[in-house]
Amino acid sequence: MFSGAKMRLLKWREKKHSSWKVEIPKPLLDRNQLLEQLSTISESGDDKNSLIQQKVDFLKKNLVIIKRGLEDSQIFLALNNIVENIENEVRSNEDEIATLKERIKSLKEENNSLRRDLSMTHKKWTESERQSVTLEIECDHLKYLNTLT
Repeated sequence: MFSGAKMRLLKWREKKHSSWKVEIPKPLLDRNQLLEQLSTISESGDDKNSLIQQKVDFLKKNLVIIKRGLEDSQIFLALNNIVENIENEVRSNEDEIATLKERIKSLKEENNSLRRDLSMTHKKWTESERQSVTLEIECDHLKYLNTLT
C-alpha cells in the first residue's frame, strides 16, 4: 500500500509531531441528548443559552479538529508529491546509469579492439623497419661488391 519512503515518513511524523496526534474529545452531549433536551427544555433564557453555548463549544471543537485534519492532509499531500517526485527522479537516474554503464562497456570493447589493432600495426611496422635495415645493408653490400668488379 505505502512505499518504504512513505512508511518512514509516517513513522517520522508520529515521532516528531506527537502533538498532531489529537484525540477527538467526546462532546459533553451527543446529538440525541441535545435533541431530547431541545424538546423538553423550558423557555427559560438561561437553559436555552446554556444549551446554545454547549452547541457552540461543541461546534468550535469540531471545527478545530476538522481544520487540523485538513492541514494534516495538505501536508501529507505535499509530502506525497515530494516523495513521488524523488522516486521518479531516482528511477530516471537508474535508467540513465544503466545507459551509461552500457556505453562504458561498449567503449571498453572498442578500446580493447583499438589496442589490438595498434599492437598488430606496431609489430608490422617493426618488421618493416627490420626488413628495411636488412635491405639497406644488402644494398650497401651489393654496391660494395659492384665497386670491386
